[in-house]
This record gives sequence, C-alpha cells and structure tokens, in this order.
Amino acid sequence: MTNQSILIIEDDPALRTELGAIFEIEGWHVLVAEDGAIGLQMAIREQPCVVLSDINLPGLDGFGVLGGLRGRGLLQTIEVFLMSGGSDAATIERKSGLSRDRIILKPFDVVALLGSLSQVCENRSMQTPAL
Repeated sequence: MTNQSILIIEDDPALRTELGAIFEIEGWHVLVAEDGAIGLQMAIREQPCVVLSDINLPGLDGFGVLGGLRGRGLLQTIEVFLMSGGSDAATIERKSGLSRDRIILKPFDVVALLGSLSQVCENRSMQTPAL
C-alpha cells in the first residue's frame, strides 16, 4: 500500500473517472474535482502529493489553479502537472513557468504518466524530514 495522493482536476467526466480508477487500482488516494475553483480549494485543504490539472477548465483554468497554489507557497509541498489537448508544450511552459516534464499533452500514455508521478511522490517523500 502506498501513501501517494493525487488530485485530478478534469472537466471531462469520462477521463476524470478513468484516471481516478487507474490511480486507485495502483493504490493511490484519489481526489477528483470537475473545475478549477473546486480543485484549488481541495488542493489547499488536502495538500496531495500531486495535482494533475487540465488547463482548459470552466471558470478557473489550470493556470489559475497553479497561480493559486503558487501564491500560497504550496508548490513547496505539492507537485503540479498540467494537461492539455490543444496547446504545445513550449507555449504552456512559457505561460506556466513549469518545466516541460510537468506538461502532459493529450493523448498520453497512462502507464508512463503513472510511473512519472509515482517517481515524483517517492522523491518528495524521501526529501521530507521525519518528525
């Protein structure tokens, strides 16, 4: 069993459900939100290891979620990955300030994504000092 947690912010119900199920099968604690405003509040409250957010969301978009977390200093404890089906990685990298490995272009390989996010959480847990 793992203590990895992920918040998936995705307005497409089918993709949100599919991703959630895949991560749950792999032992992750999964949180889901259908828009950016709800997702930002959940991220602030729950502080998951990873936020995987679509960019094009109703209301507050993925850049807004990223900015909200950045403004609260939460990027020290939460890893953010942005997903997009309509933009190129260079444009997203420039707008978000995220490194290219934090930008997921749709369609994507779910197995590779799972491996990348697992590695990020493992690295994060190794850096967290024990109390």
